[in-house]
Amino acid sequence: MSKQENIPLRKQKLSAFRRFTKKIEIWFRLRLLWLLKLLFTPKKVEGKIDPQKIPNAKLLFLRPDRLGDVLISTPALKLIKEHYPSVKLDVLASKRNYQIINKLPYVDGVVLYRKNPLFFLWSLVKVFWRKYDITIDLMDVPSVTSAVYLIVSRAPYRLGFARKPKGYNVNFIYNVKVPTLEKGESHIIERTTQVVIP
Repeated sequence: MSKQENIPLRKQKLSAFRRFTKKIEIWFRLRLLWLLKLLFTPKKVEGKIDPQKIPNAKLLFLRPDRLGDVLISTPALKLIKEHYPSVKLDVLASKRNYQIINKLPYVDGVVLYRKNPLFFLWSLVKVFWRKYDITIDLMDVPSVTSAVYLIVSRAPYRLGFARKPKGYNVNFIYNVKVPTLEKGESHIIERTTQVVIP
């Protein structure tokens, strides 16, 4: 068999291996999600956050995704900092958006998220030791990763969008639900800015 005929066979084996490892990853994520649900469902909070607890609060926004998603989130971050200048506002960022978030004048600190297991654990340790008062998940479709950060933050208030996600259902981790506007009737910036309502 020539080298060229061998390439498709190698690609098939690699593709089959990737599918197998993805199944293992999904199995572990589902087990982790089940464990999180069992151990860490937060206390229910009625409606809005107590306004007296906001001025000196430590906030963590979860935004470890693409650059464009960060840009549409900046109005929400700015609004909160303008209304409550004394809050400590941190953002969980990824390598893709770190440079932008780090330059925003209304962001006080950045925690860098990476998929590498050691860097991931280190970022969890940082979030754990900072002990936030309010953690806000800005992801449209929540993930197990978001759920882990929300729990590790030890925040009494955990905000997330009320709409049931397409992927893993981690809505149980939120104790303050953010109203979700319809996509066809609103701009994405308007939908994201809903996090300031509670």
